[in-house]
Amino acid sequence: MKTNKFALSLLTLGFSAALIFSCGKKPNNVAPVADTETQSSIDAVWATFALTDIEQICAFTGEDQKLTHFYREIPGSFNPANNTGSMTVVRDTTNKNINVAFNKTRCYDGRFREGSVFMFFSYDKDYDRFRTNPENAANVGNINYKYMHDGGFIGRISLQDYKVDDWQIDVIQTKYVRAVVANLMSDAYTISTGNPIKWRFVGDFKFTSPSITDRSKDMTISVDLVKTLVNSDDIKIYDRKTKGTFINWSNFVPTNTDPIATVAGSIATTAAKVAYTGTVSGNTADGAKFRMIFDENNPLIRDFLCYADKVGGVVSTGTLGIMPRYQEFHPFIKGTATFTTGLDKTDINKDLSGTSTIYPRQIYFGNEDNPGLDAQCDNSALILIKGIGYKVDLKK
Repeated sequence: MKTNKFALSLLTLGFSAALIFSCGKKPNNVAPVADTETQSSIDAVWATFALTDIEQICAFTGEDQKLTHFYREIPGSFNPANNTGSMTVVRDTTNKNINVAFNKTRCYDGRFREGSVFMFFSYDKDYDRFRTNPENAANVGNINYKYMHDGGFIGRISLQDYKVDDWQIDVIQTKYVRAVVANLMSDAYTISTGNPIKWRFVGDFKFTSPSITDRSKDMTISVDLVKTLVNSDDIKIYDRKTKGTFINWSNFVPTNTDPIATVAGSIATTAAKVAYTGTVSGNTADGAKFRMIFDENNPLIRDFLCYADKVGGVVSTGTLGIMPRYQEFHPFIKGTATFTTGLDKTDINKDLSGTSTIYPRQIYFGNEDNPGLDAQCDNSALILIKGIGYKVDLKK
């Protein structure tokens, strides 16, 4: 009996000692890894910008501004030795199509472009569904449009060997759908006021990176955006009360000799301001699935009077010597985007809640999350992740 009590005492003592030593050992404190990934946001914003540029190329030409815009070639771009560096535009009002062709062209906005942008605007009933708008349902059935400001206008966009800064962009075409730009206004909107002109821009696109061997940088992007001409009521932008007038997207006048405001009147003094709302989704480089939303409370703003980089180069003006050349690069200057990445491929079109493995981001353009600060004319943004803001320079 004494032996059992002694053994029990030893067992109890050993257990107590083990408990004391195990409780005394403190685990190492490991700080959580900060979520600082911003590249997917930067890639998505750049792709959005490149696609809205394509739509804006069509918008200039769709208003018969074939040569007076900032997608023109800069002085010195054209090389007569091999006939490269030019930009040509064909607007066929009989067959209702537009062709804007770049031939290894340095453009006024600083971009290097190749290939062609086409827009076909003959009526096709298969595309009527893209121009329905609850506020202007009467626009369906108008088939006599000629210009993008005409109520019910529909343009089908396609690309051929189109590249911007060596990135090739292709339209992913389904059975009936190319990329589409559709005027959402009724045909009677020209006699109304306080009702800004809106278009819907829809399409699926593939971005092929300049890398010959690394396809991981390729992107697929889908857009469903509504573009609003914010200053529609400015008579210098669009005289909506006078039939037959065009939208003056910009009074920029390129010249081959001296594109200086004080000398040749190149830099714009009157220009459109546009806003984008809607959704951009797809996958950025390395296959990161994402969805980016611009809502009506904080739309994405682009002002064609904003010059992020005033000087793009110099030109010889003959008797006036060397003068600076303005760069017509007009960035997004205002707005907020909700950006969710890490989405499962099968969930890309579902509600954002609960589908992401990565914390959602907020992207602030222009005032960098400072509501008291006026929109800044720069090409930067602030990406907010878990309450921490990361200032980034966006890609051109």
